[in-house]
This record gives sequence, C-alpha cells and structure tokens, in this order.
Amino acid sequence: MVDTLRAAEPAAAVRSDAGAASSHVDWPAIFVGALLATAVSFVLNSFGAAIGLSVVSPFGQDGVGGTGILIAVALWVIWVLVSSYMAGAYITGRMRRRLYDATPHESEVRDGVHGLAVWALGVLLSAVVLAATMETTVRAGAQVASAAGTTVADVASETYDYELNQLLRPAAPGATGSRPQSRAAVMTDLLPIVQRSVERGEISDADRTYLAGVISSETRLDDQQAAQRVDQMEATIQETVQEAEEAAETARIAAVISAFVLAAALLISGAGAWWAAGVGGGHRDEETVIKWLSGPRR
Repeated sequence: MVDTLRAAEPAAAVRSDAGAASSHVDWPAIFVGALLATAVSFVLNSFGAAIGLSVVSPFGQDGVGGTGILIAVALWVIWVLVSSYMAGAYITGRMRRRLYDATPHESEVRDGVHGLAVWALGVLLSAVVLAATMETTVRAGAQVASAAGTTVADVASETYDYELNQLLRPAAPGATGSRPQSRAAVMTDLLPIVQRSVERGEISDADRTYLAGVISSETRLDDQQAAQRVDQMEATIQETVQEAEEAAETARIAAVISAFVLAAALLISGAGAWWAAGVGGGHRDEETVIKWLSGPRR
C-alpha cells in the first residue's frame, strides 16, 4: 500500500513558490496573439475584397445566383475568422509562460482559456474598428450632403420627372398643349400628387379626377384617354412599390442570414482558438521544432 502511494505521488501537482506568486494570466502573450489574429483577419479580408467576395450583391445580378453568393461569402467569413483566431491562439499558447504549479490537465485548461482571451480581445478590437469606421463614414456622408446643398424638392423633381412627362405628353408627336408656356408650372403643381401617390401605392379618387382634368387640358386628350394615362401611372406605381417591398424583404433576409453566419463563425472560431492554444501549449511543453520556421543550422 505504501509503495502504491509513493508511485502515485509524482502525478500530483508540482508546487513552486515562484509559480504561486505569479499571475495565471499571461497578458503579453494574449495581446500578441490578438494582434496577430487581427492582422491575419485584415489580410484575408483584403484578399477577399480583391477577388470580389466582399463587394458582391446578394440579389442575383452578378451572373451567379443569390444563394450561391451567400454560401460563398458565408464560407469565406467562417474561414477568415477561424483561421485568424486559431493562428493568434496558437502563438499565445506557444508563448505563454507555464507555471509548474498545476497538473498537465490544468495547464491545458489554462492554455485554452488564454486562447479564448485572444478570441475575446480580437472580437472587441474588430468591433471598435468597425464602430469607428461606421462613425467616420456617417460623418463624411453628412458633410457631403451638407456641402451639396441639394434640397429634397429638387431630388424629388428629378426622380418623378419621367412620370410627369408621361402624363403631360401631347396627344400627337410635335403637338403642343393649350398652355405650353405653363408646362413647368403644371409639373410643379402635379409633383406633390405624384409623390403622395407613390408613397401610398395608389392614387386617390380626388387626385385621379384632378390629374385627368389637367392632362386633358394640357394634352388635348379626351377624358377617357386622360383617365387611361392616370390608370397606367397607377399601375406603374403599384409595380414599383411591389418591387421595392420585394427588394426590402430580400435585403432583410440577407441581413438575418449574414448575422446568423457571423455569430456561428464567431462561436466556431472561439472553439478553434481554445483548441489551437492547447496545441501551442503542447508544442511548448514538448519543445516541438517546426522545421520550416527555423533558420538554417550553422
């Protein structure tokens, strides 16, 4: 019985005063790993932008289906996050000073925790950089809009100019209305009606009657033809509103999928960081030599 106890004694934790007095968290190694992970992520994202993975449209207008593009982008995001955090965590595990005050299993757990610390710090750094970039973009956009000095009325006038010209188009090519000199004033008068109709997705009965009367007066069309033009414009408005709603729904779905993919990629990269830090710590303890990282021997 005594021999058994003595044989099991070396498996106990090795204690040392220096280890007990030191912190279990090696912050320099964590910061180095987080910086490396951020740098690797930046390089890979830059490469992704170069090959078009960061600037493609999810709406299927680039020659590839929207589903295929989303899958490609999702796989790329997962690859970038997992590989960058695993690289940083491995370096942290390899550089962490092991304190010989714990069992090998406890040391592996501490290596993994250091890998998670690299992951957490890297996520925070990325969030801060992203927030700063968005703030700068918003400020720049506000300055550009202020310097442009373009009023809402001017933008709306340009947007609905085609619809107004369609309504006031003469009955025959080359013909003129009863008051050609007032065409600009008439378009200005009809602009709010067209804007409100687009916003509501339909033309009210009162506006329909007024538009038909103005069209008939300006284009020398009879009442039925003028009413037909109003009906055509309403059909165009409803089609435009439907397309806008479909585009908004597609964008919403793409945003939800992107957020889910990002969250999943972050969780996977966190697990990868734990594992890679353990591998780095094992290589540290075993004094593993990576030949392609070593210089020529003299």
